[in-house]
Amino acid sequence: MPHPHPTRAWDGQRQPIPTTTRRRILRSSPTCGLSYPGVCEGTPRVVDHRVGVADARAAGWDPADIDDPANLHAVCDACHALKTAAEQARGRARAQAARPKARPKPPHPGLRP
Repeated sequence: MPHPHPTRAWDGQRQPIPTTTRRRILRSSPTCGLSYPGVCEGTPRVVDHRVGVADARAAGWDPADIDDPANLHAVCDACHALKTAAEQARGRARAQAARPKARPKPPHPGLRP
């Protein structure tokens, strides 16, 4: 039976953070765990990874430690969106760096010296 809560685990290998863990973290955090100046809404509504999943995988973390409650905190929607955008940019940069470099095009035969 599929898990009742959707996940953004596009690779299909991850399960969402259990509801009981989510609720416990949200109850224990009255304010946003990131508090980005000029962005923060103050009231946490999202449970986020302190070290993002992709960053943790790239660093060689054990999969069980990624969703450990010590790596989770409650954040507001605005701070979560900002942090997620930064993580996505790092992921795109990692992917770009991993791509093989394109061979330079040979000069046109009519333009040879």
